Amino acid sequence: MRHDTTLVLARIVGPVFVLAGIMLITQPDRMLTALGGYLLNDSLLLLSAFMSLILGLCVITFHPRWDTVSGIFISLIGIVLAARGAVLILAPQLVHEAAMYITTQPHVFPIAGCAAALLGVWLTYVGYISGTLRVESGR
Repeated sequence: MRHDTTLVLARIVGPVFVLAGIMLITQPDRMLTALGGYLLNDSLLLLSAFMSLILGLCVITFHPRWDTVSGIFISLIGIVLAARGAVLILAPQLVHEAAMYITTQPHVFPIAGCAAALLGVWLTYVGYISGTLRVESGR
């Protein structure tokens, strides 16, 4: 059986988004504390910047697919990861300003959590259930 890159990445990214979304919804105070600590630690900022850039470029490189809705979302996640890494490396002051704005908006974390969890549930479904329902041609 040939593995479809979109389904493999959906199986990885989907559950991560579900858990991240649940955490954003249920523990916004913890997220505020973590965000503050993250911004104060330049070593952690640089490490996460390069990891984000590497992961994003890996997704972009190994998933050049724009032929399905799930493929589009996976590709966009790769682009966003790479862009996030580049911004963290080249313009960390923008990240600080965005974080300062987010800390003044108490409803941001639950809304973002709902969006992330819903996207994660859908990607998990695509990766684990919908992908197994497809019939491959006998080529």
